[in-house]
Amino acid sequence: MFPLVPFILGIVFFIISIRSIQILKSERAIISGLIGTILSFFSLIFLGHYNNIEYLEFRFIPVFLEIIIFILLLHTLLVFYLFKIKEEHLKKYSDIKMSLKGWKEFFRRKELRSEKREIVKANLPYINKLIKKDNISTALKELDTLNFIIEKFNLKDLSKKIEDLINFCEILEIKDFLLDKGTNYNIIKIGDIMEKTRVNEKELIVSTINSMIENEEIYAEYFKSTETLKFDKNTNIKEIDKLMEVYKKWETEGIGKRERR
Repeated sequence: MFPLVPFILGIVFFIISIRSIQILKSERAIISGLIGTILSFFSLIFLGHYNNIEYLEFRFIPVFLEIIIFILLLHTLLVFYLFKIKEEHLKKYSDIKMSLKGWKEFFRRKELRSEKREIVKANLPYINKLIKKDNISTALKELDTLNFIIEKFNLKDLSKKIEDLINFCEILEIKDFLLDKGTNYNIIKIGDIMEKTRVNEKELIVSTINSMIENEEIYAEYFKSTETLKFDKNTNIKEIDKLMEVYKKWETEGIGKRERR
């Protein structure tokens, strides 16, 4: 019965390894899998050299079973390795599922990462031009596309750059909206700003409002309790008129033309 001992123990450790994988106990899974594989290997050796005629009729069934167990244990270790990849790498790709199709997609994206990184970098000058031309809406759409690529292909080294640009553009969008409405409205709520722009972060809107009031970009008062901005409409109109006069003076003196060159 001696050759059957490692065979039985191999099965036991195989079951332990499978169970450990199910509950994501990585250390236990790999140790149990290795022990089971070693026991299966020695069991095959013992059975191959066991010449006692008494066990001859039992030899072939255990040998085939040991081969199957040996293959399954190797498969267990492979599955464990895949789980480790899932824990350490695949979690960065939240939209990929743990399946054969998912693994194909995972490796496909890894191969394309360098190419996608260059695409993102190549588009940054174009986005900067859009921002300089005050084409904020188009810039934000382009940034959304780049941000999608970054998330899909896990380009963390570019993530901060794109997030900063999105934040900058959203601030500009808030400012453009408030400068426009400051001469037309007496009161506007934070909810209205969120509805009319693509910005959905209250903190960013409020901080931008406070900054504009402090820097006298708009003349208004913000009421935190009601999340309402009350414009000093007349003063805002006067300030706009002053800016228009300055601009006309620049045009007359040719300052604007030189700047555009």
